[in-house]
Amino acid sequence: MSTVVPAPADVQAEFHLRGRSVPGWRWWRPITSIIMAVAGSVLVLDEIPVLAYRLIGPSGGLPVLGPLTDIVVRLISIALVLPVVVIVTRLIGRRPATSVLSATGRPRWRLIGISLLIATPVPAAVLMLVIFGTVITAAQQGTLGSVPLMALAAALTLIVALIPLQALSEEALHRGLILQAASEYSRGPWPGIAVQATVFAALHGPGGSIAGYLNLAGYAVILGWLAVSTGGIEAGLVLHTTVNTMGIVALCLQIVVLGTNLDAAGATSADTGWQQPAMELPLILGYALLVRWIWRRLTRR
Repeated sequence: MSTVVPAPADVQAEFHLRGRSVPGWRWWRPITSIIMAVAGSVLVLDEIPVLAYRLIGPSGGLPVLGPLTDIVVRLISIALVLPVVVIVTRLIGRRPATSVLSATGRPRWRLIGISLLIATPVPAAVLMLVIFGTVITAAQQGTLGSVPLMALAAALTLIVALIPLQALSEEALHRGLILQAASEYSRGPWPGIAVQATVFAALHGPGGSIAGYLNLAGYAVILGWLAVSTGGIEAGLVLHTTVNTMGIVALCLQIVVLGTNLDAAGATSADTGWQQPAMELPLILGYALLVRWIWRRLTRR
């Protein structure tokens, strides 16, 4: 017989305990949700690219996207994990899919705006430097005039439109569904934060470096804590979107303008040296602390 645990009276206000607020809580639902969400995500991430390249055919690329086809296929594959999150949350978690977004069950635009103001300047400045450096290098190599600007602009427009969906999919899965499901076995948020960070690093695939996996896990721990502290994934989603936009657009420019191979450009997030976590994690932690501090001050009024 399944054990029914009544939800505590204050569960509704706690983001990481949203799953415990469901009437008729069953012990097997959280672990089943995690297993099905991860299994479904792996299936989507593995099979969508296979299906896409069968449709594309032997050329291996679409006319407009060219060498950026692989990046678009990857983004679409990750974005399609979002329906998996919605289905698992609704059918197994027995709660609204929007409960993985925030404690209120809806986007908090004020928090999104604050997060954008804090998260955008540094990635935007770095991206401008990358664009400038790429143009200078291409001019020195004499290849700048051969760059298909209209096709590049069209491809980048599509890619930039897909990045928020890709980031939302990852945040909803890890800092939403998995964090909440794992936290249902404990009143504290740290078991859930640890579990989602482990899954987040693992789903970036094999073959990475120790530094790369630690960087991903550290990133996920900070954003997991931020989600719990602010009551939702919005601030993490904004950071995820801005950082990915900077990195992916810079990568696209290297591929199209400089002719860099996708693998040589370091397209795997798990394959990094120790310099990256040493530089990135303090900045991400600073962002999280600042957003939390501002949000706490605003919501206490």
